[in-house]
Amino acid sequence: MKNATRVFGAALTLAVAFALLGGVNSYAATADTDDKVWFGDKTASELKPDGASDIKLTLPAGEEEFETDIVFVLDKSTSATVEDDALKMLSDLKDEITNQEMTKVKVGVVIFNKVANPEGYFDLATEYGKIEASIKREIKSGTNIHAGLLAAKNLLADGGAANGRKYMILVSDGITYMYNEDPTATYYRFSADSILDWVGPDNYKSAYGSNDAPSDWNAFFAKAKTAIDNKNFCEYPYEDDPTACRESDKKD
Repeated sequence: MKNATRVFGAALTLAVAFALLGGVNSYAATADTDDKVWFGDKTASELKPDGASDIKLTLPAGEEEFETDIVFVLDKSTSATVEDDALKMLSDLKDEITNQEMTKVKVGVVIFNKVANPEGYFDLATEYGKIEASIKREIKSGTNIHAGLLAAKNLLADGGAANGRKYMILVSDGITYMYNEDPTATYYRFSADSILDWVGPDNYKSAYGSNDAPSDWNAFFAKAKTAIDNKNFCEYPYEDDPTACRESDKKD
């Protein structure tokens, strides 16, 4: 989880920096706004002996609340150390916004195992305890990053912040072997301690002949795209018996 910790730290630091920009935004209206025409004002002092004059320009201004949505997508196997780091950063952010009345930060939490478990949004300023409880929630069984990301995408879409103030932070070791909202696996039969059927990190070598990463990722993904386009694979609900896949014996 060391890499996940570094990535998490950098991503959250960036999100915090953006979340704290602004606070109160002053703006000038120079055109029709909500069917009202706003006018500025200018005054000039009497001419000075050198022929100069001081001109004062006044424009209407207003206050705009900055709302930021941050969604954490957490692997169920996330270490306690990473969770504590996340909570410490959120606590620091909460302290920063305490005296900024026009700044609001909402935090969403999605923990995933074989399915996504979204917790919804919490107000950072007033519901930190609920955020902590959500992040520290313990669940087991499976790793489905895709489901977690899909749930986080929906959560961000439902948030009230402007698109430029929405952030998703994924914390995971990256090892996943199922996908879709309803966990789905891809068939590849191999033999370890027993005959197994689903493609996962344990049988990468069985499928590709080596545990080394591909030397040419473009070629790797091109081959995968061809297999998908030609439906030259067999997928089935995770934990179901892939009888039909065995009969067709598709492995790509």
